[in-house]
Amino acid sequence: SDTLDLYDPAPPSVTPEASPCCQQCTAPQNKYHSVDARNGHCGETCLQDSNYWLFKIFEPNLTKSTSNTPCSDLGFPTYDSTETHGFGKLSDTLDLYDPAP
Repeated sequence: SDTLDLYDPAPPSVTPEASPCCQQCTAPQNKYHSVDARNGHCGETCLQDSNYWLFKIFEPNLTKSTSNTPCSDLGFPTYDSTETHGFGKLSDTLDLYDPAP
């Protein structure tokens, strides 16, 4: 009989940063946000509009923000951390916020 080893996929690359990155976006970037209900965070990032479609593939809830404080506006006012997800040209740095207690 044959033996088959099964492996889980590698987790996405996550690199923690020291301080918030995305409180203000500078042109040509605009503020985008996403609520991750499963992990209890809201994320804010700065992206060029032309790259939105690409990151939307990996982050289905990604939305162009209409304010500079979208996570706080949605009930996630507490800064948690800043992380870079992905690698190379497919990486994005975002600030994560926790819900109000």
